Amino acid sequence: KLNGYGIYTYDEPSEYAGNKYVGEYKNNKKHGQGTFSFANGNKYVGEFKDDKREGKGTYFFTDGVVWDGLWKDDEWVSGKKYDAGEYNGSVVASNKCPGSPLKTKFSSIPSSWNNCKGTFIYTDKGFEGNEYVGEWKNGEKHGQGTYNWADGKKYKGEWKDNKIHGQGTYIAANGNKYIGEYKYG
Repeated sequence: KLNGYGIYTYDEPSEYAGNKYVGEYKNNKKHGQGTFSFANGNKYVGEFKDDKREGKGTYFFTDGVVWDGLWKDDEWVSGKKYDAGEYNGSVVASNKCPGSPLKTKFSSIPSSWNNCKGTFIYTDKGFEGNEYVGEWKNGEKHGQGTYNWADGKKYKGEWKDNKIHGQGTYIAANGNKYIGEYKYG
């Protein structure tokens, strides 16, 4: 079963031949953040749930029209529809966490850091100068992200519930690398 981050390209004889999905999976279904590119040039960037567009997302049509907003059960439900040439970046589906970059204690991360991308710099004793740049869910590191330790170590990859989990690369301060799958830290 597909779980975590992946790329799927639809081939012949599928009716979806030429389409491509890059993003998160859960139980063999598109689930989480992703980009679905259609063979005709249209593209959806946003959230998925159980193989359907669900949550915040932006749909780009080849004629320049853009639908930006909230999706439910694969259907656009609210937000803004832009005519060709009007779209100048997402307002509703903005992925930037409010207040990012944030430099404070880890316990002070707001729960409003949900389904967004942000930079957090630790001020907690023993963690001073450590930094996480990536995706957040309910105030926790979740999705794709990079953790930089003040002493030069680095981890880049998947996170789940504030822990290193999934595919990733750990680079020690001396340059040694481990590339593989991690289970909860």
